[in-house]
Amino acid sequence: MIITKKVYELADEGVHNAQITKTEDLGQVESPQYGTQHRAAIYFSMLDQTDKEGDAIEVRYNVNCVTGPKSRLGQMLAALKVETGDTFDTDNLLGLKCQVVIQHNVSEQNNTTYANIVSFVPLRKTAVAEV
Repeated sequence: MIITKKVYELADEGVHNAQITKTEDLGQVESPQYGTQHRAAIYFSMLDQTDKEGDAIEVRYNVNCVTGPKSRLGQMLAALKVETGDTFDTDNLLGLKCQVVIQHNVSEQNNTTYANIVSFVPLRKTAVAEV
């Protein structure tokens, strides 16, 4: 059996129109720095860039399942003006359109380039209908 490394097409650096299309519960993940934490992945489809097959390029955004103001998820929700209460269902994010800023980073571990979301911008009310 021959196994070939999967090569993902990266979203270009800069501002993109995006939509949250999927959320995934990653379960309990061990981190050498922070111990075991409940993690989730939020998938953003770039509405303005497609891969060679014509599908929207996806960028995965990993978060801890915590909505506090200092957490990645909490900061993302605050930036996108998403209200949370005592409980929050990530499925409520499905279909949300926004703008994201992509930055490329090279992993020191495996010398692979990744497209990372570094900031979020909510759409204006009138812009939501246009996208």
